[in-house]
Amino acid sequence: LAGWLAGVSSENAPFELHLSDCAITTDGYVDLVKALEENEAFPVDDPKRPGRGKLPLYVRLENNYIDEAAMKQSVDDGVAMKMRKSDHIKYSDTVKVRLLVRENGTFQQNKGDPPAPEDVPDPRPYREKGKGKGRGSSKGASRGSP
Repeated sequence: LAGWLAGVSSENAPFELHLSDCAITTDGYVDLVKALEENEAFPVDDPKRPGRGKLPLYVRLENNYIDEAAMKQSVDDGVAMKMRKSDHIKYSDTVKVRLLVRENGTFQQNKGDPPAPEDVPDPRPYREKGKGKGRGSSKGASRGSP
């Protein structure tokens, strides 16, 4: 992934990455940040509001195995910024990535080493939006009625 990010251009650069629960380690995180830092395609122009400024890449990394000190260091170095879902969008010509944090400002990382691939539980079942528990196409019909 870091190799791909290092090679994207402003024409095909992603606007967001959802990498939560992927067993990413500190080394993997450092590689991702380095790829973003060294690629001049980041930050990109805001696709929804052109002319507003450059928009750092939105990245979700919760529940990985990244040392929070490494994440804090990328913020301190000006490569990344913390962002809460409730925050207004912050534009920057220099910051490369917006890291989603909990409302209390933590990065929500697992401690220790990631599990071996054979020990990883099966993924949760995929549900289409609006088709969750108790939802469906019955449109108010009671259970058991035709």
